Amino acid sequence: MCTKGAAVAELFAKTIASTKGFDSNLRKLKVVCCGNGRMVTEFKVGPEHLNQRGTLHGGFISHLVDAISTYALTTNEKVETRGVSIDLNITSGSCDQENREKDSISRS
Repeated sequence: MCTKGAAVAELFAKTIASTKGFDSNLRKLKVVCCGNGRMVTEFKVGPEHLNQRGTLHGGFISHLVDAISTYALTTNEKVETRGVSIDLNITSGSCDQENREKDSISRS
């Protein structure tokens, strides 16, 4: 891990651990590796990450992608500032084949 990547990983961990805001939803994340424009994390999905159907909440997925990609960007040695998301597109689908077929028929 490069020096800048290590510093960003440490900043991420400290920020998430101490925040009282929305980022507190990311407290279970563990940085696996960080550097050269990449950040790999892992976490165990908890009840606070689920929607009413018991699956990973789409809003949480978007938040996760937004936060991790922002920190990953700053690990690039050529970048001196944090980024701001301008466009974030998350596409998800149903794991249930029968419902997927019903959805595609109703949209036709």
